[in-house]
Amino acid sequence: MFDIDTVNLPKWPQMRVWGRPVSPKQAQTIITRTDSFWASSGYSGNNDAFEQDLCRAIGVPRSNYSNNNNTMADWQAMWTEWTDFQTEIGYITTEYVHNSWISCAFIGGPHGWCSPKGRIFYEDNIGKVAQCC
Repeated sequence: MFDIDTVNLPKWPQMRVWGRPVSPKQAQTIITRTDSFWASSGYSGNNDAFEQDLCRAIGVPRSNYSNNNNTMADWQAMWTEWTDFQTEIGYITTEYVHNSWISCAFIGGPHGWCSPKGRIFYEDNIGKVAQCC
């Protein structure tokens, strides 16, 4: 038995996930359906030209957030197109684990819990510990 008052948790707890590898084809499907690029409506990295080209190639809008001329109808239309696209690919939102392979601004580069080669592994911070008392 231990005294809960003596347990010190780090400010940034980590989550570690590992599992049996999947085939590269399965990894491609997993990444396609879970990459954070789709949740961010085409904004998640530093390569603006690549992201614009990709959105154009798959037929979804990538609105310019700094454009103050967008109307509510413009935003709603963009949201609808992205929602339809996410439904079409069977997009799955994940809470604590993520894949950022399509486009990523992380200093360590593209990463995620399922690599393009099929390795299942995740070790990253998942948020702050709630401070109490």
